[in-house]
Amino acid sequence: MKQVLAFILIIISSFIYANEFQEIFPEKDRKIVWNRREKYPAAINLYALGPIGLIGVSFDYFINQKLNIEAGAGIRSFENDPGFTLGLKYNFLGKTPLNLTPYVGIFNGFEPTENSIRNYNIYIPFGLHRLKRDRFTWSVEVAFQYNVYRKDEYFFGGFRMGYRFGFKKKGLFKKK
Repeated sequence: MKQVLAFILIIISSFIYANEFQEIFPEKDRKIVWNRREKYPAAINLYALGPIGLIGVSFDYFINQKLNIEAGAGIRSFENDPGFTLGLKYNFLGKTPLNLTPYVGIFNGFEPTENSIRNYNIYIPFGLHRLKRDRFTWSVEVAFQYNVYRKDEYFFGGFRMGYRFGFKKKGLFKKK
């Protein structure tokens, strides 16, 4: 009986001590963020080819570790035709700490006309996204597209590189 009471006393005192320890040292209830997509959810990118056409710049943001929303602007041909894009990408290995992940997405390309904005491109990329330790990011993709200006060409691709930064997560730690 004395052993059972001693065991219960040790368990209760360890819980009391653990609670006091967390109040004295609050950093012990934090964990390290290993996923760079979670730590740096936003990026500014430059790209060649891709959903607009020729060259452009885009801003993307990871809504969660797997879903990435992107908006961009650029020129779609050498005649300086402006275009805009809006799309969503799904990263298959986004919740893992791996820094190379395959993705699939869907984008729409838009262009301004005299009195409205019209859709000229539907772009479905399959690619690889790499996020390096120094926050430099790149991706390469092959895409199926329906473009009103290139009705014979159904396959396209692109290359994107950029720099990631964080909005809501500061530092190496986050609360559990």
